[in-house]
Parts: sequence; structure tokens; C-alpha cells
Amino acid sequence: MPTDISVPGPWHGKDDHDVRKGFAAHIKAHPAFPERFAGVAIGVKPPLEQHPRIVLRGVTVDVAKRGELSLDANKRNDCWVPCNGCGPEPKFFKDGDLIRNDNGWLFLLGKDCGEKHFGQSYAEETQRFHREEQRRRARDFLTDQIEHVAQWRACSVSLQPTALEAAHAHATLNKTPTFVREVRQAILKDHGKLKVWGSIQRREKNGGLISEPALIDFGRVTGAAAVGINSDFLIRLQRADDALAQFGPSDETALDRICQAEAEDELPELASQVRQALTETHNVRTELAQFSAFFSKQNLATLKKWLKHRDCPIRLLAFSDKDVWWFKTHEKGTRNPIDTTPFRAPLPNLPQ
Repeated sequence: MPTDISVPGPWHGKDDHDVRKGFAAHIKAHPAFPERFAGVAIGVKPPLEQHPRIVLRGVTVDVAKRGELSLDANKRNDCWVPCNGCGPEPKFFKDGDLIRNDNGWLFLLGKDCGEKHFGQSYAEETQRFHREEQRRRARDFLTDQIEHVAQWRACSVSLQPTALEAAHAHATLNKTPTFVREVRQAILKDHGKLKVWGSIQRREKNGGLISEPALIDFGRVTGAAAVGINSDFLIRLQRADDALAQFGPSDETALDRICQAEAEDELPELASQVRQALTETHNVRTELAQFSAFFSKQNLATLKKWLKHRDCPIRLLAFSDKDVWWFKTHEKGTRNPIDTTPFRAPLPNLPQ
């Protein structure tokens, strides 16, 4: 029997948050039957004279779990969710929207039925819902991060001296571009395996073995960022610092900034800035740790032996005097010293 939606429904006067909370609990208990949630109208189209209010988008079900015949067994042999927008004849969808009317009744609309039924007003409501969803997620994210913002900023600032040294070391290494390209390829494409020229044996069709020249594994190095393409570590940390600085020195000033953004309808943009700042700080720290790995004693020993090998594919020599490394070309004898001391100190831990 169709639901009488002219009288107040179970969700009349309730907040969208209450509906979502109740619906989530229902789906947890009955994941395949969203239409059985209290307040979902049965066999009724949502009224056109009322502006649709989207409560939740992307309602999906696993049709294999429904375990019942379709309401229209002559036309369907699966068990999709009934759609309130398709008319009195039951039709179905696999994913759609949960909407409500002014009387507090809920409706399930298939992916395309909303705009077919309501027209432009549904497109406008979809935009409103997306923006509200962005605000909600931004508010939750920023509230969770209030107590950590100062720690993230302190970490970003403390990494900056090492980032500056990393940029200098990167620039020095790039004075030997052939070496950098070879090592970069080894790390990024061959799990850090350095190569030297050697020979491999290949069996011919007649069963005999012949030797062929080939590059063979010599040793392994790590530290991709040191021979990477970019060296903008400091710039990225300064960007992160600028984004986090606007929250001030305390939880109170951070909350004030969030309230200001909410009043100016800028919460999603503010949250995006913070996410980017945290991501950049995390990524730069990871890359600086790769500098520590590249300038390790083990890496240096491997590089020295590799470069001295008579069948190494490039012509360069590596030297060290305590914590100072340098590379010298055979032809020009140019020394390019790098002080690796800054990469010996432990990096600050990221906030949990």
C-alpha cells in the first residue's frame, strides 16, 4: 500500500545529521535493504511542489545479498533497490540518492531519476549538497587537527635547515649529470642495482653456449631524492609553514581561525591548505631521510667500488675525507665537495 506522505513522517523536524546517523545504523544492520529504513516512502513519487533535499548521495547495495525476488518478477531477475522516481510501476537502481521532503518522508532516487523528475532544481540541490558535504568534512578534519597544527608547524620549521643543505647537495651532485642519471635510473627502475659491463651466456639452437656482452648487477644503492629531478624541498616547507602559521600559537587561536573561515564560507579551502601543508611536510621529511640513506657509509663504499671498476659504464671517481664527499672526473679533475654532516643528525618525528 502506498505511503500517505501528506501527514508528517518520522523525520519531520529532524536534522539531516539525525537522518544520516539513523540510516547508517540501518545499513550496518541491513546492508542490502535501504528501502526498509523507517520513513522511506513506499510506492510514491516525491512531490514536485516541494524542493528536494538530498540527505545522502551514493546509496549503494550489493544486489547479491538481497536474497529476494524483484517486485516485478516478469521484468527483472535480480533484486535492485526500488526507485521512488520511476512511477507507480516498480523499477530499480543499484546506486542513488536518499532525499527528504518537507513533511519528513524519505525517498530513494536512482542515479538519473532525480534530474528527470525535478529538473534544474535537482541540479542546484546537488551542488548545495556537495558544498555542504565539503563544509562538513572540512569542519571535522580541522577540528581533529587543532591540537596538532602547532606540532606540524614546528616540524616543518625544524626541517628547513636540512632542506637547505639538501638543495645545495643536490645542486652539487648535478654537476656530474651522467653519474646522477645513471644512479637515478638504478634506484627508480632497477631497485637500486648498479650495473657494470660483463657477459652472459646464451644457449644457441644447436645446444652450444656463447657469451654476449651485457650489463650485470654490481651492487645496490638507495636514496632516490638525492639524485631526483627536483630540489624544491625548502620552498615546499616554507609553503607549508605559511599555511600553518595562520592558525597562530595555540588551540584557541586555531579555533578562532576555523570559526572565521566558517563565517566566510571558506572551510573547504582552509582544510585543503592544511592537508597540502601536512602532505608536503611529510613528503619532504621522507625525501630528506633519503638523503641520509644516500650519503651513508655503505652507499659511499658501494659507489667507490662501482666507479673504480674497469667496466663501470661511466668515468668518474668518488672520494671522502671524514664527512666530506666529492666526485672527480677523470678528464678535468674537477672536485665537487659535499659536506654530508647535516644528513647524519636524526630528523624530527612527525606528529601522530
